[in-house]
Amino acid sequence: LDMGANLLEWGEYKEAEVVLKNCLKSMNDKDESKNDERIKVLGTMAELDRAQGKYDEAKQRYLEVLKTAKKMNANSEEEVDVSIINSIAGYAEILRKVCM
Repeated sequence: LDMGANLLEWGEYKEAEVVLKNCLKSMNDKDESKNDERIKVLGTMAELDRAQGKYDEAKQRYLEVLKTAKKMNANSEEEVDVSIINSIAGYAEILRKVCM
């Protein structure tokens, strides 16, 4: 996840996409992966899509983050994670750009 986020930050989008997709696939293959880790990967992938102008894909990923967070928070008393707040902000940015 960290490598994918760093590649995104450096503008290495294709490489970041490969790393993040592999990370998500690995999580999907393991049933015990934590929702908070999944949220971070999906949020980073949404940022990547948004950075590339793939707003529909980013929107779907942000919505998946929010859906996973809602499910996670229904099962616990944990506080809202920063990655969830970033996902909401990213989703709002997409809506702003699309509606202009």
